[in-house]
Amino acid sequence: MTPPTPPPAFNCVGFGSALAVVAPSPAAGIAGTVFELEGSGYYNRTSGPLGSFTIWMASYAGGSVLQLTTVPAGAPEDFYVNVTVPSKNATTPFVPGAYEFWSLENYTPNATCANAPFTLTGVPPSFIGCQSWSASLSVSSPSPASGAVGSTVELQGRGFSTTGTTSIYWADPNGSSHFLLSAPEASGSAGEFNATVSVPTGYTPGSYVFWGVDDVSDCAGAGFVLTGSSSPVLKLDLPAGEPGSVVIATGSNFGADVTVAFTFDGRSVVSTCSTNGTGSFPAATGTSCTFTVPGVPNGDDGGQNVVATDADSNRASTSFAVTPAITLTPDEGPVGTAFTVTGTGFSPYPSAAVVYFDGQLITPTGGSDCAYNANPLITLDASGGFVCTYTVPAWATSGVNLVQGDDTNTSELTVAQQWTVPGQGGSGGGTCPAGSGTWGALVSFFTSLPAAEQAALIAVIVTLLVGLGYALGAGSAGGAAGAGGAGAGGGGSGNTSLEAQAIAGASSANTGATQGAVSGAGSASSTANAATSNVKNANASALEAQEATEANEPWAGGSGGSGN
Repeated sequence: MTPPTPPPAFNCVGFGSALAVVAPSPAAGIAGTVFELEGSGYYNRTSGPLGSFTIWMASYAGGSVLQLTTVPAGAPEDFYVNVTVPSKNATTPFVPGAYEFWSLENYTPNATCANAPFTLTGVPPSFIGCQSWSASLSVSSPSPASGAVGSTVELQGRGFSTTGTTSIYWADPNGSSHFLLSAPEASGSAGEFNATVSVPTGYTPGSYVFWGVDDVSDCAGAGFVLTGSSSPVLKLDLPAGEPGSVVIATGSNFGADVTVAFTFDGRSVVSTCSTNGTGSFPAATGTSCTFTVPGVPNGDDGGQNVVATDADSNRASTSFAVTPAITLTPDEGPVGTAFTVTGTGFSPYPSAAVVYFDGQLITPTGGSDCAYNANPLITLDASGGFVCTYTVPAWATSGVNLVQGDDTNTSELTVAQQWTVPGQGGSGGGTCPAGSGTWGALVSFFTSLPAAEQAALIAVIVTLLVGLGYALGAGSAGGAAGAGGAGAGGGGSGNTSLEAQAIAGASSANTGATQGAVSGAGSASSTANAATSNVKNANASALEAQEATEANEPWAGGSGGSGN
């Protein structure tokens, strides 16, 4: 290997002396590093150098020469001296690389020279304008000084300005790429401070330097090894959810103080998001990073379908599974009510789905994605959605009923939606739809009976009403009921059908009972007895009507009781 070239101005005539780096070991460091040197073998080996000599630094090729210190004449051998490596000479900034310490003994015009190699591993950004290297900066945590992007680092500063503040920068070894990490740190009475910073994003693994510079250009640096990957990372608070779910996103290793945009399965979603100074989001002073899960535009394959991209083109992705959901319009009404089911987030065409009402399949009656009145299967569209109409089935019960969708008809049920059937009968204004519930069953039973049996049933009801009237003291109830019974028994004519005459007689009896219950007066005991007799006559008339009907005989009319 070619030996280093001494600067031409040294006029070296001999190399019998020696110079070595004692510390640090290995002989390498950033600008501001203090190197301890040992010199020996100079002109007078017993009393030391007869003349003073100087310590210089220069590049391996002999350029960028800078005098570092002077060793006085008469210094004992071996001598030791400390020198601080700055970041530039009078006119030219240094760059990282191989350098030499040179000793130049000045006893004669022809100097005796010695050299010791070292490596300059880092220099600060040139704009910092360092003038003094008396301060120090060190990494107190982690130890050793290494870590990944986003790592929290504790720094200690000593010997900085006691009246001003110190700014902390992160930079690559040659100082060309740099980043201001924190607000200026105020120093204590001895120029000391402790600072907590985070390793920024956008840098590949390797060696870097934290630099501190105060307001009077005192500088110091501390090396740091960046390990691992600096790739951006995206995380979501939910792994899955229905369309319309709000998802919170967090990220690290993105660009510093930039905006972040999101896409879901390739489609942009609205979000206002920005990073902080270390490339993490949401920023402490920024807006929250949320977005709403859209309907699946092309089907959800469960892949890396959520992508975050910042303004510096840093990009990260992660998975989010869309779960199906349904909505009901309307969501209440009696049996037979028509309603619409809208599905989102289902598996896209050509998959199929079904809808359950209280655990039983229901068949669509219409809708663009449904087989009308023929098949409960729903054909999903390309976006995994459908719109179908249904009617509330006969098995619906009063109160809350549950409606669910089943994606791909494999029991992948959606969250249940509620359908409310209003209360039936009773007080409180509830409706009593014909053909449903207890009342509907009674009506259906009554209308299924032959006319004569309907009349007999009505007569029994009249008896109950008369008894109630007697108990309450409604004296003329019996008389009125008797009159009604006469109507029931004798109201027919030979030209009237059996069914019509029976219904007419029953109606008259019912009317008479009602009038007697409301307006009766007089002796409760006597009229009630008369009413009982008339009711018996009405029953007999009804029985005759039934027998005549069964024998298909002409209706002769029964003789009803006479009311008082």
